[in-house]
Amino acid sequence: VVSDCSEDGTDEIVNEFAERGVVLERMANRSGKTVAQNAGVKRAHGDILVFSDANSMCDSSALKELVRALEDHSVGCACGELTYLNPDDRSAGRGEGLYWRYEQFLKRRESVLSSLVGANGAIYAMRKGLFEDLSPGMISDLVMPLRVWRGGARVVYVPEALAYEDTTHSFAEEF
Repeated sequence: VVSDCSEDGTDEIVNEFAERGVVLERMANRSGKTVAQNAGVKRAHGDILVFSDANSMCDSSALKELVRALEDHSVGCACGELTYLNPDDRSAGRGEGLYWRYEQFLKRRESVLSSLVGANGAIYAMRKGLFEDLSPGMISDLVMPLRVWRGGARVVYVPEALAYEDTTHSFAEEF
């Protein structure tokens, strides 16, 4: 787990799992998600990388579903499905829910036709050998799948790999 100078108790929570093999990588300076991901990949030992957002909770079978998609050697990246919890309870959530239903529709069609244009930062996996460091200002869940595709591998949508997020109370909170 990479902590981008978190001040919300993340480091303490991660350290509680140290005996189970969970390692904390605390950045020296707050540099953003993309720099943190670059650092985390350098520490990773496996062949498959899984990325998520800090506010996403994955279903218990989500990682298995992503890895299953990567059993096809033509696939270099597998994107799961984000589900917003209680989107109708909050004004910002209603907008997120509508946008996300349209986004899911597009991802399903892209995956059937060929390859996704981008992934969902809340839940996606890729082959470590296809990862390339990104500049700090790049949006990793858009640029990395494009690079995977450019390298000749497919990016697929796996709607069975579920992640959940609470909707925000306001647009300011989302920002």
